Amino acid sequence: MPRPRPFMARAEPTALSSSLPKRGLKAAPWLATMASRALVGNSTGGLPTFKSLYGSTNFNGDTVLRARNAPFQNWQDQVFGRSAFQQTHNVSVSGGTKGTTYAISLTRNDEQGIQRSSDYSRNLLNFRFDTKVSEKFRIGFNARYNDQGTLGAGTSTTGSNTTSRLRNAVQYQPLLVPNASGLIPDATAFDSDFADNSGLVNPIITIDNEYRNDRRRTVNFGANASLLLAKGLTLRTTAGFDITDLNVGTFNGRYSPTLRSASGGYANLPFATITATTQSTLNNSNVLDYSNTIGKHAFGVLLGEEIYQQTSKQQYIQTNFLPLDITAERALANINQGVLPPGQTSQPVLPQTSIPADYRLLSGFGRLTYSYDDKYLFTGTLRADGSSKFPAGNKVGYFPGASAAWRISKEEFFKSITAVSDLKLRLSYGRAGNNRINDFLYNQLYTAGNAPYALNHTIVLGSSATSLANPNLKWESTTSRDLGVDLSLLNNRVQFTADIYYNTTTDLLLNKPVPPFLGYTSQLQNIGSTSNKGLELQLSGTAVQTANFTWSITANASFNRGRIESLGDGQNEILGINSGWAGTNIAQDFVARVGQPVGQMYGYVTDGYLTANDFAGYVPSATAGALGTWTPRTDISFVNDLGVLGETAYRPGLLKLKDLNGDG
Repeated sequence: MPRPRPFMARAEPTALSSSLPKRGLKAAPWLATMASRALVGNSTGGLPTFKSLYGSTNFNGDTVLRARNAPFQNWQDQVFGRSAFQQTHNVSVSGGTKGTTYAISLTRNDEQGIQRSSDYSRNLLNFRFDTKVSEKFRIGFNARYNDQGTLGAGTSTTGSNTTSRLRNAVQYQPLLVPNASGLIPDATAFDSDFADNSGLVNPIITIDNEYRNDRRRTVNFGANASLLLAKGLTLRTTAGFDITDLNVGTFNGRYSPTLRSASGGYANLPFATITATTQSTLNNSNVLDYSNTIGKHAFGVLLGEEIYQQTSKQQYIQTNFLPLDITAERALANINQGVLPPGQTSQPVLPQTSIPADYRLLSGFGRLTYSYDDKYLFTGTLRADGSSKFPAGNKVGYFPGASAAWRISKEEFFKSITAVSDLKLRLSYGRAGNNRINDFLYNQLYTAGNAPYALNHTIVLGSSATSLANPNLKWESTTSRDLGVDLSLLNNRVQFTADIYYNTTTDLLLNKPVPPFLGYTSQLQNIGSTSNKGLELQLSGTAVQTANFTWSITANASFNRGRIESLGDGQNEILGINSGWAGTNIAQDFVARVGQPVGQMYGYVTDGYLTANDFAGYVPSATAGALGTWTPRTDISFVNDLGVLGETAYRPGLLKLKDLNGDG
């Protein structure tokens, strides 16, 4: 590791001016910003912290004198500026005979990420075989094996701003300031004072101390067959099986910002996690299709059934308090190396095994089509789906549909209008279901190890319910209605389409707030309904068409009105919906109200930021590096928003919120 080297300061004017060397212009303005923040005592900790970080409070004197020639550090370039290469190698063989084809290929991908210590690799093997056994029978088979690995922790950790590697690269001090002895710190050394006072860690050290290895292997098998039973009658069968093994190992070393967080309880010691997930899917469909034409009458009948099954299970283990000098490879090879520190009686996170999920869907469907002289067209459908996500009595949902069309341009009375190539009027109606919710929500589920209680003078970890079960869950249902017209002119060179639609969704699955005395905050219920109506127009045409050149023009317009029709009995709105986008203490940013559109943003209105002019004075703290006390001016009204912002006292730099209802 490079050692600190002497730094010789030049005797030049100490004030900031255009006479500073070009390299110093990058360091000095940044220090000026840090010093101005320190002077108002904001989150940098005031002048005591500035002195501990940069060696002096005399910003316009010795500090700038040492810093003006300080080596500038472009952390973003060092972390995200890697020259990344990628390679792809492929070997394939294909061929066949009359009625039979086959193909096999092997592909290898290697990709470097532009972020330091990030890589991706994949091995992919494909095989396909199709043959025509006879004039009436065809079969096919395909198989795929995919082995891929992703190395690197990424730019951020889900749900965290403090541990964001991108944040560290952008906000970390962009220079190496010599200390009072003239020594330039090592660019790869950990600065504990700066980390404690700013919450930031050297971006290179952060990347090197946070490890993630995502390895997944997937095998896919598929087969299909087609048998002509009689003239116009065909039986088609497809089947597939997939299995995926996913293993994710993570490691946070001694300098990781995550484990240095006091709220994490990691005691500044490394920790590692292993997540193993296995998921398999099985699907099969069988379809009997018949079609025939008798004179001007054409009709078809389709009957089918489909099964889909998905099973998954997951195991998770986390070990804290690993040895300080342990590497990621050693920690993940033998994860049970944690040593409990004094006063700690057990690992904070117990091993977890999820309930094996077994989702099943059994479907039956049919379709009837009829047309007369390609002038009058009709289609009717019916589908029944049985889902394991719902309790007995509500498992099956029935979803019918129908459509009719009249091709007016084929009528005798219309054939004299030669400019019209095609004119068709359409009308349709249909219902569809939705069961995209988690498994077992109609049963009471429990999580082990998260409910401590006292037993015989010892704290024992018990189990607690994860959510309030609802034994009455059922399918969501969406009904669609559409009236449309299709018009083609000038031998189909100009085409116009218009649709008027009205859609409604009932039995919408929503988390309804429940009284707190039940021990829960909400329960998933079929309580919502919405509507959506509108008009869609599209005009397209071919302006120029030659043997070698085509110029097409398309224009469209749409008008849509959606609204919430119901949120359940006695409920007109749901406040405090968290989209997950906000990264501040003000996380609730959406609202649902009856009579209003879906997806309304709703939250506090900002009124700028507090500045030093909003305060009468400042009393520095007697503790080095701690925040002082700001005294608000008595002639200014302060909105009582500290609780909303997660703060305990007013200070410059805090967000101001408007008092919209005048209650202070």
